[in-house]
Amino acid sequence: MSKDKDLVSIIIPCYNCEAFIEEAVLSCIKQSYDNIEIICVDNNSKDNTKYKIKELQLRYPSKVTTAFESKNGAPAARNKGIELAKGDFVHFLDSDDALFEGAIETLVNNIGDFDGVCGNEYYYQNDFLNKPFKVKKPNINTSDRFVGILDNHPNTSAVLLRAEVFNTIRWEIDLKSGQEKFLWFCIILNQFKFLYVDEDVCKIRVHSSAFRISNQGKKQLVQNTFVMLEKVDEMYSKNLLLSKSRRLALHKHYLIQSYKAICVRNFKYSNMFYEKVDKGLIRTDSEFSYVSREGVSIIFNPYISYFIFKVKEYVVLLKHRMFGYLKL
Repeated sequence: MSKDKDLVSIIIPCYNCEAFIEEAVLSCIKQSYDNIEIICVDNNSKDNTKYKIKELQLRYPSKVTTAFESKNGAPAARNKGIELAKGDFVHFLDSDDALFEGAIETLVNNIGDFDGVCGNEYYYQNDFLNKPFKVKKPNINTSDRFVGILDNHPNTSAVLLRAEVFNTIRWEIDLKSGQEKFLWFCIILNQFKFLYVDEDVCKIRVHSSAFRISNQGKKQLVQNTFVMLEKVDEMYSKNLLLSKSRRLALHKHYLIQSYKAICVRNFKYSNMFYEKVDKGLIRTDSEFSYVSREGVSIIFNPYISYFIFKVKEYVVLLKHRMFGYLKL
């Protein structure tokens, strides 16, 4: 271990992840940046996760430590890891994700005088041996980080933060989802500085396993998103930090969420999102168009918008099929 390097604490919340946790930990062990500690926090697992992480601790005693958190949820497990962390920097890795080999070194080398740094995320279906189906570049280097985070927030596994950040903030344990985005809004509120670098950092595994700390259905996700955005709205309004441009971005987001709620048939929260939208404010946007999805929603309501754009999708599909037949 290099003594002249800053220590990086990698915190992994673990819940029923016996199938994935070894791959996650090994991706940390293989990092080109060697001054790391890996803190695996079991969160009431029902499978053999706690035995698996103990086995990894015995195999790599100088790198891996284990802990237990009884409060359910990834935020509580991550907060437990923060309490135990000894590092100058903190990195959070989900137990079913993995890091590219040079990820930590890249992030440490680029953080400079900033409080946080993030990079590119690669999304895989089930197995990292498959070809990634999506590459996300969470470029939050916008003139207003609030708007950047609202539109394109980084995944937890793609971020490195200075340990001092957590002298001020913690993960919000009352939120059932959207904790990552909410954490970023707290970081902005407290005027911490961060940046995006166009470098490959993490591999995100997308799978259908029900054994996740924050697993939930699509309808429940809509409801939890509403709760999270309300907290953001209230927090920034209270601190007089919700400028017109930020309100515009937030209310456009409400409108989009209203439409998404209909798509998963959560009509109650579609109405609740729609009622929060300041329609007059959205009409002042220079990019606003009445023929857009948002415009149709403003003129009528998200239900009609949903119907109109579904019809458009069917027309496009029909055209594809007709041209396909003609080619035959």
